[in-house]
Amino acid sequence: VPSQVFSLAVIEIKDFERLSQVCRGHASERVIINLASLLCSMLREEDICCRTAEAEFTILLPGADGNSAHSLLRRLDLMDLPLRWEPGVPVALKMGSSTWPHDDSRVTGLLQLANTTSFDGPLLHATG
Repeated sequence: VPSQVFSLAVIEIKDFERLSQVCRGHASERVIINLASLLCSMLREEDICCRTAEAEFTILLPGADGNSAHSLLRRLDLMDLPLRWEPGVPVALKMGSSTWPHDDSRVTGLLQLANTTSFDGPLLHATG
């Protein structure tokens, strides 16, 4: 339907490669699995969450305008995250979103915008 709107949200674990090397064992995969589970628990039935890079998830939010996408990121930002690398090593996320057709009419433009703009909430982190 041409008049329907949708948003994309991109969530990336900051410093994933460096922290994967510092924290031995399966800590990096545990963080990815726990983040995926957390994201899926927050989404509506029609939303689609995909792991699009080693430390990145992209969420398609059909029918969601920019305010709805921002609300999702804000809820995530305000959570006491159950994500841990290991005690004393924080997990931080970079988050952004974009909305079709308001922000761009091309999917590549939407993805680029969501990847380069940051959610303007406080730094999201959890420590163990």
